[in-house]
Amino acid sequence: MRKIVRFSVIEVSDTVNAAPEIEAEMVSFLDLQTAEVVALPVFLVHMAEEDELDYYHSKDLEDLAIANALAEDPERFVQVSPVESWQSYEWRKDFASSLPAAYAQKVLKALEGSGAYARFYDCINEIEHLADAWALFEHHMMEEYLNDLAPQNVRIELI
Repeated sequence: MRKIVRFSVIEVSDTVNAAPEIEAEMVSFLDLQTAEVVALPVFLVHMAEEDELDYYHSKDLEDLAIANALAEDPERFVQVSPVESWQSYEWRKDFASSLPAAYAQKVLKALEGSGAYARFYDCINEIEHLADAWALFEHHMMEEYLNDLAPQNVRIELI
């Protein structure tokens, strides 16, 4: 039986859609125990992995508590990286391809060339209910992405 852990779609979306450059400074995790998205500075994650947290002194007790939990029970956490722009683009193409032909053609055309994301959102906001359909599709894709990262005995759901 798989354990189901439910996370806020808004919190996860902020992490999954973050700029990949953020990874250079912060590492994001899904805490499977508390169902929260947490982030730690990269150096603190390394200190936790190397069991060197005793040498770290900070006023940020929350980060230290998370780092200690990570060191004591790494299975409790799932590291999450922002989705790469090529992958995000593929999600939009897959969404467009799933639409009826008249809509698909219009959305796929919007995805061509520079400025594709802005045109994509302009296009789906012009057509009634298409933005809602995209939100559901993206929700499903984020769940799939997170479940690929999660242990096999855990199912992640976004609420």
